[in-house]
Amino acid sequence: MDIFLVVVAMALLAFLLSGFIKNKKVVLLVIGIIVLGMVVLFDQSKYTTFSELYESKLKQDTEVESMTLTINQPSDDNPTLPDRTAFIKIEDQTIIDQIINDLSKAELKREDDEAFFRKYELRFVVTNKVKEEHYRSEFLHISLDDQYLSRYKIVNEANHLQTIESLVENNELDWEYITE
Repeated sequence: MDIFLVVVAMALLAFLLSGFIKNKKVVLLVIGIIVLGMVVLFDQSKYTTFSELYESKLKQDTEVESMTLTINQPSDDNPTLPDRTAFIKIEDQTIIDQIINDLSKAELKREDDEAFFRKYELRFVVTNKVKEEHYRSEFLHISLDDQYLSRYKIVNEANHLQTIESLVENNELDWEYITE
């Protein structure tokens, strides 16, 4: 549907330009430049950063009350569904800030294909001020692994799992293991 609208718009533009420009080669050149510009703009719109992606949820004055980190692995019965193996609730603001800081280093490119799950899931409980003396609490859910953050491919060497992996490797933490 979108491509159809673009083709119709280009045909209409070509018709309008042909009324002002009599040389058909110049009209085709102008249309070509416009199409090339649109392709470049569309491709660049796929790129973002973690901070830009979640700026409406994680503002400067956002209070992150807690975060739950879940470890997933592929299910033996259905490889498109995860088996949650363990999780931990984190309320230590220093650790939460470290994880957000790690994620903030990620440069992202939107991918059309979204996997059903990633190795890790983060669920933040965030509270934002909506107006004076009024606050809204909500969940922010992020699935990630070494290459993806939700449906975005990580395109730089961000080391975004540094704190998460140190938590996973820490045997002194009180992980809750899920058994069947």
